[in-house]
Amino acid sequence: MGNGSQCTVPDPEGARLTDRIGIGVLTRLVSRDLVDEVIAEAGRREQRRRLLPARVVVYYVLALCLFFDEGYEEVMRRLVGGLRGPGHPARGLAGGG
Repeated sequence: MGNGSQCTVPDPEGARLTDRIGIGVLTRLVSRDLVDEVIAEAGRREQRRRLLPARVVVYYVLALCLFFDEGYEEVMRRLVGGLRGPGHPARGLAGGG
């Protein structure tokens, strides 16, 4: 790993291990409750249902920072992939609350 390469161990669903670890760490470090609290404190809670709720946008921006070497679409794919996985730490990220 000294040459700057990334570990790319695929899982049965085709996602790289680094994808799962990155989103899992993100959702463990920055809880849904904390994100909701910051959104409310900033006065940016949704007034109506949106395609991307404020909570998802916050996680998306954080994921963009985490995966800075990837494009916008790839980062969103990783984030959405984390939302779909059963038992995955990011499951329920966009859920109401």
